[in-house]
Amino acid sequence: MSTLHQPPSYPTVRYTNRHHQQVCTAPFVIWFRERSGSSYLCSLLNSHPDILCRREDFDLLRIEDYEADENSFQFKHKLYRRQLKCFGNTTIENPTREETVQQFRKIMGQKRKACGFKFKFDIQIACFPEIVDELHWLNRHLRVILLTRENFLKQAVSRQNMERIQFTENSANLGKNKLRLPPVKLDVARAVHYATRVMESDVRFKNSVARFHHVKTVVYENLLTEPQNEIKEILEFLDVDSERSVSAKLRKATSNCLSEAVENYDELVTAVSGSALEAYLD
Repeated sequence: MSTLHQPPSYPTVRYTNRHHQQVCTAPFVIWFRERSGSSYLCSLLNSHPDILCRREDFDLLRIEDYEADENSFQFKHKLYRRQLKCFGNTTIENPTREETVQQFRKIMGQKRKACGFKFKFDIQIACFPEIVDELHWLNRHLRVILLTRENFLKQAVSRQNMERIQFTENSANLGKNKLRLPPVKLDVARAVHYATRVMESDVRFKNSVARFHHVKTVVYENLLTEPQNEIKEILEFLDVDSERSVSAKLRKATSNCLSEAVENYDELVTAVSGSALEAYLD
């Protein structure tokens, strides 16, 4: 078996011929962590005629059930391979640096006023360093939407609900015509571990966009409770018609109330009592 390697590391390159690249008026990126509403936000934006929001074109394939080879790498003790999702629903396994950059430039050069994509902290960011370099090259024009979530316990519950959705729907999200999931029998120990890890990395996540010039923080909870105000501000940030009505093709799978979303809520309360996570209970 070939020796595994760490996520690819490329030297920072400043292309002298980039001036010829056609870029939309408002290139943007949704900088996010999983289960923070990124697919919901992307669906909302895509309903606006002046916006193109690609999802996870710069994706990663978990290969823990397959044999590792020279294209495998480890990230936090898990095995992955890079995967590029292109226009026309084609997929490139183990894309080269040139293929990856070409897809980035194709996204940002589409005939829409605002063009962008989702980019997950910190795994996609670590495994696609050439995309980070391209984003920094666009820094003066780039809009960064920092999508955060305030309740880390709900994020952990959503993570386990995602596993249920994937099992039944072969997707990470519910379509808008699907029924909301019934309460989950939570793996409490795993949920507490996950929520703690996310909470401890929260400052690092928010600081990760410090080098970008134009950053707008969007809180997922506000997007749900005050959608009109939040969406209007986001559309203004992207310099498109902010009066245009938008809608999502997805729906929230987990109840906003933890005691309603978790079947064994009392067990969760006992597990987090006296810890920093207690503040995130209902």
